Order: sequence, then C-alpha cells, then structure tokens
Amino acid sequence: CELQMVNLIQLPVEELRCFFINIFNVLVLHARITSKAPAADAHVLPRCSFFRNTSYQVGKYFYSLDDICRGILRAKKCLFLDCDPRVHFALSYGTSATPPARVFSPEHLDRELETASRKFCSERVRVDMANGEVTLPAIFDWYR
Repeated sequence: CELQMVNLIQLPVEELRCFFINIFNVLVLHARITSKAPAADAHVLPRCSFFRNTSYQVGKYFYSLDDICRGILRAKKCLFLDCDPRVHFALSYGTSATPPARVFSPEHLDRELETASRKFCSERVRVDMANGEVTLPAIFDWYR
C-alpha cells in the first residue's frame, strides 16, 4: 500500500532503474511465495500469463512483471531510461537459469550491476580452450 504513494516522477534516473529492478525481484518472490507462479516446467502460455498478469500498483498505475522488464528496464526506447544490458544479470525470475534475487542500492547501482554481471558470467559461462568452445547459459538465448 505504500507503493501506491510513490511518485516516480520525482526519482532521479538511477534511483528509478534501481527501484524497478528491486520491485521486479520482490514481485517475483512474492508471487512464488504465494504460489501464483507457474511450475518451472510449465508451458509457454502459463509463463507468459504470469508475467503479464502479476503486478503491483505503484502510484496511480499498475506495473506487471512484463511491463517492468520489457517496457521499462529492457526497452530500446523507454521515455525515461536507457537500456542497460547489465540489468539481465540483476533480474531474478526465481529459477536456476537466472541470478538469485538481491537488493540493489541507487548509490552503488553501477558498481553492483557490474559485479552482478561479472559474477554471473564467471560462474556460468564455460570456456573449453582445448576444443575452442564457449558454452553460454540459457539467459543469453533469451536476449539475442
């Protein structure tokens, strides 16, 4: 209910980015805790429905997971935020394919996004020098 009192217009850009990263992660966790999230092996339709219909009211508007992720944080032409590709390593979908949820701070967001990106890649990207192969986690296929 306090989210309904938030005035996003007053937030500086980095605070806004941080706010939406944290809201996305909390909303996913909240939905998983309340059993509103589809099973990990669910087909595409239940997962799409989950991302379109799971939302919080912030100020006067409702923001779904899809709105936050695709419309704000990853948007190529968002009105108030430039896309920072490092957000992919900050957003937790509550699955093993994505990073674990954590809280980001606006004062250190740039450093925290850099750290999250490096940590995710160092733990999940595999380089086989002998065979000249690089194996990327599934998240890299999602955002081609």
